[in-house]
Amino acid sequence: MQLYREMDTHLAQLDNIINLFAEVKTTGLNEKFDQLIMEEQTFVEQANDNINIKSEIERIDDIAKDNKHLVNHLAQTTDILSRQSSDLIEQVSKFTHSQ
Repeated sequence: MQLYREMDTHLAQLDNIINLFAEVKTTGLNEKFDQLIMEEQTFVEQANDNINIKSEIERIDDIAKDNKHLVNHLAQTTDILSRQSSDLIEQVSKFTHSQ
């Protein structure tokens, strides 16, 4: 009888140890799973940030292209005004020399 009681006690202790290991294993896995979820969230946030950065770079590129067109137009307008100014100076000088 004593042997059976000791065996029952040892089996109960083994059962407790197994339950503890199972709990530790489950807790460890949950912690790793939580870490993976946090890393995934960080990855998603970084991906969204990269998408936003790409969009802003494209917007800046569009603005730069618009500015280039405006600068080219302004340069053409400046050339036209410069030629008109030279023509006007020439016409005025003819007028003043003829007087």
